[in-house]
Amino acid sequence: MGSRGRIEIEEISVDDHTKRFVAQVVVETGRATPQRFRVAGQTKTMVEVPVLSRRIGRGDIIRKNDIA
Repeated sequence: MGSRGRIEIEEISVDDHTKRFVAQVVVETGRATPQRFRVAGQTKTMVEVPVLSRRIGRGDIIRKNDIA
């Protein structure tokens, strides 16, 4: 751990119907030959949601500044 390198996506394909993806990832760590990995998974839609920015106690009033 502690070594830094560069991560790059060489190829990626996404199936819009199933939301599954497959990607070829290249990791360069300073070695002569970069390491290549096949990564697969499923995409998820992300949404922003408001969260409290401080601990709120029972009976406290939530104000605009309390929401981030």
